[in-house]
Amino acid sequence: MDKLTAAASVIAFYRALTSIVLFCMIIITSYPSLAAKNQSIAQSGQEFELNTAPVIVDGNLLFNIRGVTGFPAQFRAKKIAQKISDLAADETFNIEDIYTKENDFASTIMAKEQILFLLVDADAALEYMNRTVLAQAYIIKIKQTIEEYRHARRLSTLIKNTIYVTLTGLALAVALFFGLKLYRWSDNKLSQIYSVKFKGLELKS
Repeated sequence: MDKLTAAASVIAFYRALTSIVLFCMIIITSYPSLAAKNQSIAQSGQEFELNTAPVIVDGNLLFNIRGVTGFPAQFRAKKIAQKISDLAADETFNIEDIYTKENDFASTIMAKEQILFLLVDADAALEYMNRTVLAQAYIIKIKQTIEEYRHARRLSTLIKNTIYVTLTGLALAVALFFGLKLYRWSDNKLSQIYSVKFKGLELKS
């Protein structure tokens, strides 16, 4: 009985040892492929991060946008920023005319009948948000930026007009002051001339 127990213990030991060896071999053989996969993911993430650009209007950052094949991020961001700037400069444009057209593949940001840009799932992945929700957030940001753009220029125009009116008033006041001084000086001179002439006539007579 003792011999059978000892034999069973030896067999169990070798089975456990074999399992451990096989597990280690699996880990060792799979490590290169796991490392390669992780490296590939890291490289893809780096490329994705590098292929983005900020949309900046009037010095304000609206959001970041990614590039697509044949349409680099920098160029895409610049085109979007220019379209938004043009809308902001057009005082006749109503910001409530900015809306989205949704389909299964993209959210199209519209300004009346003009397409501002397309927002796809890859763009939404940058912000870790749902595409339709992100599109609405972008619209709010665009409207706010347009309002700030116009307000800044209205205030700037108001300040310029105020300065112009003030300077014009000062210039008129200075001109009037010196004009009166000149008038009084010339009037005194004329009076002196006529006084001398009259005295000369009186002496002759």
